[in-house]
Amino acid sequence: MKKTRFFVLLLAAAFIFCFYASPGISATIRVPKDKATIQAAIKAASPGDTVLVADGSYSGPGNINLDFLGKSITVRSENGPGKCLINCQDEGRAFDFHSGESSHSILSGFTIKNGYDEKIGGGIYIHKKSNPTISNCVIRSCASGGNGGALAIYTDSYPTINDCIIENNDAVRRGGAIFVYYTGPSINRCIIRNNQTIGFIVDEETAEKEEVTLADGGGIYSYCEGYETFLKQNLTITNCLFYGNDAAGLGGAISLNHSPALIMNCTIADNQADDGGSGINIEYKEDIKIINSIINLNKGNDINFHLCSASAYISHSFLPYFISVRMTGENNSFKDPLFVNRYKHDYHLAANSPCIDFGTGEGAPADDLEGKSRSPKGIDVGAYEYGIFVNQPPVVTSFAADHTSGETPLQVHFTCKAGDKDGTITSYTIDFGDGSEESNTTGIFSNVYDTSGTFLTHCTVTDDRGAQDTSKTLPIRVVWSSQANQNPLVTSFTATPSTGEAPLDVSFTCEAEDVDGSVTGYTWNYGDGHQETGAMGKSRHIYEAAGVYTATCTVVDDEGGTSVSQPVQVTATGKTGYNVYFLHVASNNSWHTEICVVNTGSEPLSGTFQPYDNGGQPVSAAITVANLAPHGRRQIIVGQEFENAGDIAYIVFTSDRDETAGYIKFFSADNRSRVAVPAARESNHQELYLPHIASGDSWWTGISLVNTTRETKTVSLDFDNGSSKSITLGPGAHYAKTIRDILSGGLLGETPQIGDIHSATMHHCDGVLGLELFGRLDLPQLSGMLMKEETARVITFPHLANHVWWTGIVAFDPSAANSQLILHPYGNQGQVFDPITVFFNQGDNKYITIVNQEEIKDLPTETAWLSVEAEHPITGFELFGTLQGNQLAGYTAVNINKRSGIFPKLEKNGWTGIAFVNVGGEETSITLTAYDDAGTTVATAETLLAARAKTVRYARELFTTDISKATYIAFQSEKTDVVGFQLNSSSNKMMLDGLPGM
Repeated sequence: MKKTRFFVLLLAAAFIFCFYASPGISATIRVPKDKATIQAAIKAASPGDTVLVADGSYSGPGNINLDFLGKSITVRSENGPGKCLINCQDEGRAFDFHSGESSHSILSGFTIKNGYDEKIGGGIYIHKKSNPTISNCVIRSCASGGNGGALAIYTDSYPTINDCIIENNDAVRRGGAIFVYYTGPSINRCIIRNNQTIGFIVDEETAEKEEVTLADGGGIYSYCEGYETFLKQNLTITNCLFYGNDAAGLGGAISLNHSPALIMNCTIADNQADDGGSGINIEYKEDIKIINSIINLNKGNDINFHLCSASAYISHSFLPYFISVRMTGENNSFKDPLFVNRYKHDYHLAANSPCIDFGTGEGAPADDLEGKSRSPKGIDVGAYEYGIFVNQPPVVTSFAADHTSGETPLQVHFTCKAGDKDGTITSYTIDFGDGSEESNTTGIFSNVYDTSGTFLTHCTVTDDRGAQDTSKTLPIRVVWSSQANQNPLVTSFTATPSTGEAPLDVSFTCEAEDVDGSVTGYTWNYGDGHQETGAMGKSRHIYEAAGVYTATCTVVDDEGGTSVSQPVQVTATGKTGYNVYFLHVASNNSWHTEICVVNTGSEPLSGTFQPYDNGGQPVSAAITVANLAPHGRRQIIVGQEFENAGDIAYIVFTSDRDETAGYIKFFSADNRSRVAVPAARESNHQELYLPHIASGDSWWTGISLVNTTRETKTVSLDFDNGSSKSITLGPGAHYAKTIRDILSGGLLGETPQIGDIHSATMHHCDGVLGLELFGRLDLPQLSGMLMKEETARVITFPHLANHVWWTGIVAFDPSAANSQLILHPYGNQGQVFDPITVFFNQGDNKYITIVNQEEIKDLPTETAWLSVEAEHPITGFELFGTLQGNQLAGYTAVNINKRSGIFPKLEKNGWTGIAFVNVGGEETSITLTAYDDAGTTVATAETLLAARAKTVRYARELFTTDISKATYIAFQSEKTDVVGFQLNSSSNKMMLDGLPGM
C-alpha cells in the first residue's frame, strides 16, 4: 500500500514539474557553438535565457546592429570585456534597444569598438521606452556624426549603466560619450575618460571645416526642457570618474541643459571645454544636486553657470576657489583634494587628502567605484573611498531543528540565530536541502519532507551592507516507513590547499558514512568543467587558470542512495607582481642584447629578471633586484650576466610595484647596427598593428611575439594585400620570424615576393605582445617598434631632420575609414602654418613619405615638426636616417604626449640628443633631472617652451653643470603636455637608436 502511494506521488510530482516548472527553466545558448552569430542566438532565446558569447572578436552581419527584440534575456560574454570584442568596423553600431526592453534585458561583459552612426548613438542607441541594464562593458573608439559618440539615450527610456569604461569616443555635436534627451538614466561606478565633442564637420569635396553649434558635453550631455510633465526619474550619476574629456563647446565632462540631476560621489578632474565649464556646465535653474563630489583641477573654470537663471545645490564637495555665487548648499571645501598621482591619472585619495571623512552619509552609496565599502562613520568625497573601513560580517550563533530524523512526511521546525557587531541582520535564508529554500527576517522556518533521503540544511544570514555568514550543515535523515535503505552521509569534504597561484595542484578528501550499508563510489565535480569518478575518497586536480571554483563530491552507497557534500571553494590566483616584458633576446656571436629597468616611483622596489626559452620554460637562473632605490636604474647585458644566454628567447621582469619603465636594445658585434624598443606591459587588446612592412628587395621585416597567458593562442596576421597567416603560440611561448619566413616557411631571401605587402593587422591577440624590427640587407640600418593597438585622431611627428639626414613618416588607418589626412606644420618658435591635405599613397589606408618640399608640396621651409589629423583614429611612426646609409632610428607617433616621463639612457660612447615639442596652447616650464643608477640626483635644469614650440639639443647642453656621471634624465612639464624623444648615436657614427619619452 505504501509503495503504491509512493508511485502516485511520483506521478503527481512529474505532472506538476512538466506543466509548471518547465516554462521557468532558463536555457543557455552559446555563440558560436549553438548559434553562429549573436543575433541568431538572441532570436532563438526565450525570456529568462542567457546568450553566452565565447572569447573572440565579432563583426559583420549578425554581430553588429544587434536587436534584443524586446526580450528579457541576458547577453553576456563568457570571460569579460578583455576577452570578447564586438568590432563594428565603422559599419554601424553594436546594439539598438527600441522594443521596450525592461531592466531584465541585460547586456554584460563586452568591449564595443569602432561603432559609428551618422546621426546618433555610435556604439549603443536606447530609445522607444526601453530600459535595459548595461554592465561591465568597455565602449571605446566609437563615433557619431551627430550626438552621442558611445551611447544615446532618447525620450522616456530609463536604462541602468553599471561598472563600465567609456573612453576615446567622439561626437560631432553633443555628448562625446553619452547623449541624454528627455530622460533620466542611472549611471553608476563608471569611468568616463578621453571622450570629446568635435564641433565641426569636414566637407568631403573641399576638405574645408564647417563649425557646428552646440558641441557641448565632452563626457555627458543631457537636455530635458519641460521635464516636469513627463520625467519619471532624474539623471543620476554615482561613483563615477571623469577625466580627459574635451568639449568644443560647453561642459568638458558634463553639460546639463534644463536637466535635473543628482551627481553623488563623483570625481571630475582634468577635463576641458573651449567655451566654459571644463568640469560641469549648468544651464537654467533646475533640480540639480551635487553631493560628496570633487569638481576641481579642470582646465579653465570648473563649474560654469551659463545663464543668469542657472543654479545648483552643492554640498560636501571640493570645488575651485573661484566659483559663482549662484549655488546653494553647505560644507564645501576649496582645498586641493590631493590625489595619489593626478599626472598618471591615479585619482585615488592620498593618505593626507582632506577629502577623507569629509562627506555626508545621507543618501551616499554603500560602496565606491571599485566596490570597496564606504565607512558609515565617515564618507570620503569623490569616487574612491580611501579604504580604511572594513565591514564586520555577521555571525551565525546557532542553527537548530526540533527533529533531525524520522519517517515521511516529516515536519521540521528550524531556528537560526545571529548577531552583527557593526550593523543589523536584514535577512535569514535557509536551504532545506531538498531543492527548496526560504527567506525571512525572523530566522524561524518550517518544512515538510515527503521523500526519503539525507537532506543537508544550512542557514545564511545577510547584514545591512551585504556581508554574509553561513551556519554549519545540519543533516535531516528521512526514510519511508517501508524502506530499509538510508542514503549515505558526507561527513567531511576538504581541499588542500584551497588557495594559491595557478596552476594550483589541489588534493581533495571526502569522508562519508552509511548507517545501513557501505559507500561504493565517489564523483568529484571540480567546478572548472572537469569531473571524475572513483572508488576512493581521495582525488587530485590541477587548476590551470586563475579563477574561483566551487567543488563538490557526490557519494553513492550499495543500494544506489546518494548524498552530495557541502561545496568547497578553491581560489587560483594569477601571477603576483607587475610584469615588464623584454620581448626578444639575441645573444650570440653576431648580436648582443641590453635590457634596462628604471624605478620611476618614489618608493624602493624589488623584483626578478627571469629568462625563458621559446617554449615558455625558464632557461637560466633569475637575477634578483633587491630594493632598487627610487629613481634607480638597473642595466644588464644579457650575455654577460645570464647563463645559457644563447638559449634565451625573452625575459620578464616581475616587481612588487607598478612604477617602472624600460627598454630592450639589440646591437651587432661588429658595432655597425643598433635598435632600441620600449619594454612591453600586459594589456587587454584584440588587435595589434604593423603600420609598416619594409617589403622592398633590399629590406627585411621581422616580428617577435610572446604569449603572456597560460592558454594556447592562435592569432591571425592579416596583410593589406588580402593574404592572411595564422600563428599558434603555446602557453608562455615565444615566436620570432621574418615576414618572408611567415609567408613561405622558407629561409630569408627565398620565395615569395612580398613587394605588394605594406602593412598588417594582427587579430585575436589578447594576451599576446609583440615587436617589429626592419632593416636593410645591404646596409647596417636597423629600426623597430612595439606592436600596439593604440590609435588617435591626432598623431605627432616632433622632429624633422635635415642636412645629412632624411626624415620619413608613416600614417596607418587600421579600419580604412578615412579618405584623407590633414598635415599641420609648425615652426621652431610655435608658428602655425597652413594645413596641407594629403591622401593615402599605399593602398587605401597607408600614407608614407619622406618629409621634404619635393614630396610634400606647399610644405613651408621653416617647418620644424608636424601633426597629422584624421577624422577617424590612426596610428603611425617616424624614422630618421643618414643619407650615406649608416644610421637609422625610429619610434611610434601615437599617444606619446605626456606631462612627465624619462629618457632612460644617456650614451657614454657617443652622443644623446633630446627634443621637446610643446603640444599645448600656452607656455610651459619643463624641469629636467639627471640621475645616476643609484637614483641620486646629479643635476637639475629648467627650460621654457612657448606654445607649440620645439627645442632640440644635446643632452649635456640642457644643463649648466656636468652630467657625465648621470645615466638617464627625467622630465616634468608644468602646464601642458609635451612630446619628447631621444636619439643615441655611437661615436663611430654607425649605430643609432631612438626612444620616445617614457
